[in-house]
Amino acid sequence: MKLAILALEACMQSAVAGIADILTLGNHVMALRGGKACFSWQTLSLDGKAVRAGGGKLVAVDGAISKRAAFDAIIVPGSLVDHLTAERLQPQYDRAGAWLRQQHASGRLIGAFCSGVLLLANAGLLDGRRATITWWLQSELRR
Repeated sequence: MKLAILALEACMQSAVAGIADILTLGNHVMALRGGKACFSWQTLSLDGKAVRAGGGKLVAVDGAISKRAAFDAIIVPGSLVDHLTAERLQPQYDRAGAWLRQQHASGRLIGAFCSGVLLLANAGLLDGRRATITWWLQSELRR
């Protein structure tokens, strides 16, 4: 399975790295059982440049969302932002949401966790669907 991890400004650095670690672990377990690696992935940003995580550190990426790669699924990690920062980053979220809608329409699976779920909701990708989110963001998701 080929995956893309979408890294946006203010993302949680640990979330991006954590997904990569889980995929690496899955491949490791498959190898221990005599199988082939199941997962390959790339970390993408909107413009192909490193993004500044919520904690201020740069997160390296492998390319831009415009990269002509075939992905089976896209994962959106959570971010750590306050409401003022979220307003400032709204153009980024709008662009990411439009790209995710396009990818979904092309048959790709789209997933998210933590506050990344809010991006999917705002993009309309959760309309008519059940979703879960961390307890402290429940009221935000309901809106």
